[in-house]
Amino acid sequence: MSGFLGQLPQQYPSASFVVATALGAFVGFPPISVLNLAAGVQFGVLLGTGLFLLGSTIGAVLALLLVQNLLRGVLLRNMTSWRPKWEAMDGAIKKEGPLIIVTLLRLSPAMPFSLCNLILGLTSVDLGSYTLGTAVGLVPFSLVYSYIGSVGKQAASGGMSLDDPLRIGITTAGLLATVGLTYKVGVIAQKALKGAQEDASK
Repeated sequence: MSGFLGQLPQQYPSASFVVATALGAFVGFPPISVLNLAAGVQFGVLLGTGLFLLGSTIGAVLALLLVQNLLRGVLLRNMTSWRPKWEAMDGAIKKEGPLIIVTLLRLSPAMPFSLCNLILGLTSVDLGSYTLGTAVGLVPFSLVYSYIGSVGKQAASGGMSLDDPLRIGITTAGLLATVGLTYKVGVIAQKALKGAQEDASK
């Protein structure tokens, strides 16, 4: 991660990070979880989360536009094993609404981000719902990863004294509570998404 951060142009670090995150979200490398941690290390929790959300949403939109306008036919011919999944997802989008389904997909950690972009590009999802659902659905996990990155930087740089057990306890408790809550949200979203897909296939 330090190597990645060192490669960011120093003159415009925020803009450079947004571009790097958009490219990562678009091509699938580096993994967006690594970029999210880097956001917390480099910019702190709030700004890091905001920059990560902006970059990852831009990358996701670019991927959707590429699939819908150029790659749809090729993918449909070569991703036959995924046909039941995207058909069920398209059915759920038509029945429950695109904004709800996209948000649930982004909240659920079950499907890799880049693969989700590809499959959604094969559905009837509209650009507005896709963009808003992506941005909103990424918020919980983005906050967690940025928080972990920020706390890790403080610990590594000596900003968190081991002689202050109260601060360490509060930080640890906050981190565990945030991770636990986010995990619960992901589980609920995954169940809701599965139910929506099953209802749509009936």
